[in-house]
Amino acid sequence: MAIKTMTGATTGQNPYSKGWHTVTITKAEEGNWNDTKYIDVFFDGYKENFKLRVYPKYNATTNEEFAVARLFKLANAGIISVLKDETGNKPVIQYDDNLENLAGKKLNVFVVPDKKNDKYSRIWDRFAPVEQEGQHLTYTADDVTYYKGQAEDAYNKFGKPNSQDKTENWVHNNAAETKTAEEMPF
Repeated sequence: MAIKTMTGATTGQNPYSKGWHTVTITKAEEGNWNDTKYIDVFFDGYKENFKLRVYPKYNATTNEEFAVARLFKLANAGIISVLKDETGNKPVIQYDDNLENLAGKKLNVFVVPDKKNDKYSRIWDRFAPVEQEGQHLTYTADDVTYYKGQAEDAYNKFGKPNSQDKTENWVHNNAAETKTAEEMPF
């Protein structure tokens, strides 16, 4: 027998633990499922099958796409200019939707229990910016808190698996929960 060493995970550093994680985008790819286009976003330090999938969504009144646009806006990727609209209330953001613009950008992603098997995790389809000052867009700590709150509210309304404990807000109660590498599904 020999004496050997190995590295171990530190509690709270597991990228698959439930709650918020700041991630760096490595790449984004277009895909198509049942004639519906989507964008898969991959992150540094995560397996290829643990990704954010964003489907385009359109405003019923204006037909303006907002889900993919939100990805570019909150990642502060490809932003060309920010103009005031005629009312001065809403900025008009012009951006280049080339997926290469997402690489290297940071986001806060919300890791939640997988609906099919809550022993595993997945990335919720709502996310938040990181605190940053960009050439055209700046996100403060208050902005980050706002977007995180919006994502948590949407998850609690639409994404939370049906369970007996429907009223528990696991985000705050289980934020430090971690799984070992052996427990990951991949």
